[in-house]
Amino acid sequence: RWFETEVTTNIEFSVTPEYDGDEQWLTAKKHVVDLDRGARPRSTRLHIEWKMNPEPTERVARLLLQARNSDDTLDEPVIITIRQHAAPVIEDNRSGDSLAVLTIFDRLECWSDNGISTDKSMDEWECLRLWRANDVSLPAAEAVGRVRDLDLSFFRTEEGIPQEIRYLKYLETLSLFGNTNTMLKSIPMGEEVCDLEYLKDLRVA
Repeated sequence: RWFETEVTTNIEFSVTPEYDGDEQWLTAKKHVVDLDRGARPRSTRLHIEWKMNPEPTERVARLLLQARNSDDTLDEPVIITIRQHAAPVIEDNRSGDSLAVLTIFDRLECWSDNGISTDKSMDEWECLRLWRANDVSLPAAEAVGRVRDLDLSFFRTEEGIPQEIRYLKYLETLSLFGNTNTMLKSIPMGEEVCDLEYLKDLRVA
């Protein structure tokens, strides 16, 4: 998840993100400005990586471009403003469960469809099992039709388990298998899994 923007400059500069909230969701990769050859000014591309917004409100960040050397000055501040759309509102019901699963699927960047299709009822999705009225361990009457087991495989993430997992209120089994290049990554589990009251079986491989 990234975007690029071109900057034309005649001085070396640094990039500092500023946020309206506590979440630091932008990462500016190292850029190079070669001012030792040819005419000035010169152009470079900033590569900015971003995390998806888990909250149902828009969020705003600013990239401050500042002179790297104390001898250089700017006539006026250089600021790039980034606005990120709000996440969809996920309700505490069956449709909220389906939206949560679709959002988790998207955030993990699954490269297998896991049997998920928006053209089919959630009952037909191969990656999950729903609570039935006759299940012996049914946690509550309102759990009927909600997600009981979720099994996602073959994905690529560096951000860990998506925060939307917390919306699967009656989840009993969670299985995640087959992240790409895992030997190169350190994946945080996230705190949201600990809030799943009915979770009995967690498998991460």
